[in-house]
Amino acid sequence: MKAVIMEIHKDYCIVVTRDGQFLKRKIPPGVFEIGDEILIDQEYSFEPAKPAGTNWVKKFVVTISVAVVVVVALVLGVRYMRSFLSGDVYRYTGYEREELIVVGEEEEKKEEEEAVMKAEPAEAEPEETVIYENIYSIEEGTEFEEFIGGIMFSYKVADSDSMKIRIENVNSDPYFNGRFKIIMLLSDGSKSRTKSILLQGFKPGQVRESTVVIKSEEAGFRLQVIGITY
Repeated sequence: MKAVIMEIHKDYCIVVTRDGQFLKRKIPPGVFEIGDEILIDQEYSFEPAKPAGTNWVKKFVVTISVAVVVVVALVLGVRYMRSFLSGDVYRYTGYEREELIVVGEEEEKKEEEEAVMKAEPAEAEPEETVIYENIYSIEEGTEFEEFIGGIMFSYKVADSDSMKIRIENVNSDPYFNGRFKIIMLLSDGSKSRTKSILLQGFKPGQVRESTVVIKSEEAGFRLQVIGITY
């Protein structure tokens, strides 16, 4: 009885007969391939069929394999063309994959940025200049007042936990643009933290008050008055 090999295992195979029976038969390893036709009998003996008898099976297997490859290639090709037409083209360099870049989106973003730069001239960055700097104590009970270029600066340490700061524009100039930078200092003179009080368009008669919480290890502060020019 002739049968076609459908599966090959370590020391046996599964065959199908012409009448549709699936049988398990022992075979030596490395002799047969899937699609080969062998002769079997009731004693489970086997022998290779004549080569001419296996041509139709091998042709059938090859045809199926080629059809699968063609279908897969068509699917991948259609997906690639869709991605290409939509602008989602990915760039690789060398043998390692670089950061994924959507070329179409990057080009559009670059063109938009260039258009904005041409349409709107870049604004000049404001210049900051330190016009005054001094170091002060924050001992409990300290009260201090100082006139700094048209600005009256004063502070009061009512207790060891907080310090009240008062800034008033007493000048006749239209306004003051700048900020008062309070740099809290530790007992060894090193910086602890910074508080910045912005005075934008600070007009004569205006007053700005602020409270700074004092930490136990802080012993003083450095004041920097910074003028801003646009």
